[in-house]
Amino acid sequence: MSVSATTSNSAAASSSSSSRANGGDDTERWHVGEIHGIGNVDELIQANPDPIQLIDRTQNPDENSAGVWVKNVHIDSYSLIQGSSKAGAYVVWIVTIETLPHPGGQAGVITIRKRYSEFDKLRQQLKFAFPNRLHQIPELPPKSVVSKFRISFLESRRRGLEYFLLCILLNPVFSGSPIVKKFVRAK
Repeated sequence: MSVSATTSNSAAASSSSSSRANGGDDTERWHVGEIHGIGNVDELIQANPDPIQLIDRTQNPDENSAGVWVKNVHIDSYSLIQGSSKAGAYVVWIVTIETLPHPGGQAGVITIRKRYSEFDKLRQQLKFAFPNRLHQIPELPPKSVVSKFRISFLESRRRGLEYFLLCILLNPVFSGSPIVKKFVRAK
């Protein structure tokens, strides 16, 4: 990445702050360390930055991809489990995990069933085990006592839990950890 691409940041920052003050859209969107994003597309084109490279490590994995074993995650459905009373009912999420091929092997599919409380436990364990990576552990969708069995609420929760699992299982640091492997293997 070219550091010279950040030379116009003071102008972009001042126009950005005045734009925000006037209720306009914020043109400077990201900040990593001391490197700031360029304020507009014209400046980006003139800066001619190095292109972003996406490398597929599924065919020839290296030491950085050793923890990656998941190709995709879906939560397609759920089951409502009735307890002895309405207060005892709960939802079980049916999670499908598509795995990458093993070296010399084939890809596979793992189907697990998890309650929301198990997702919450996984999140708490990851926060404890990886305190320097808290920003990479997404929040879970909120709880609701009133609407916990409404279809719209369940769909919103399904999307949030699926996003959470995608972020965890596609991250080589997390997916290679014993905590995540236990979560997937536990019945």
